Amino acid sequence: MEEFDTLIGNTMAVLNALRKDSQDLSQRLTKIDWLLDGWDTIIGIWEATPVQEKTNAIMEMALLAPILPKEVIG
Repeated sequence: MEEFDTLIGNTMAVLNALRKDSQDLSQRLTKIDWLLDGWDTIIGIWEATPVQEKTNAIMEMALLAPILPKEVIG
């Protein structure tokens, strides 16, 4: 994530990385996409659940958490 933040915060770095190796940059951004996919739903469950039911929410959230392929994990 830190690498992604650095790239997004510096447009010239993104353009240089794209020019240098577009496939590598695409793979790095795909990794971020995999990491962030589906978290809106999971966070929504947590925020909508009353404090006394958070244990049940965690179980539901675990079922929805994305399983990352080896290519994404690195």
